Amino acid sequence: MCSCESPIKITPEQEFSGSVQTFIAVVGEDCGWIEDLVDSYVVGDGTKDRFILTSSHPGQSVADAIEFARSLSLEYAGDDVQVIELST
Repeated sequence: MCSCESPIKITPEQEFSGSVQTFIAVVGEDCGWIEDLVDSYVVGDGTKDRFILTSSHPGQSVADAIEFARSLSLEYAGDDVQVIELST
C-alpha cells in the first residue's frame, strides 16, 4: 500500500514495476475499479514480466488495509508501508 502527500519523483513505470512496490491495497469509494486500473496498467499488453499483488478493501479503513498489508507473508512481508492519498 502507498501513502504520501509529499511529491515523490518517480515515473508511473517505476512505481508499478514491482521495483518500488510489491503490494498495492486500495481503500475507499470505487476501490475495486481503481484496483482493476492498477492491475491493467501493471500487466499492460503482457510483454513485460512483472507482477504486483493488489487488493481492494471496500467499506474498510486505511488502518484496516495497513494491518492487512503488514500481515502478508513470503515475498510480500514487510513493515515498510506507505500511503498515497488520491483526491478529486
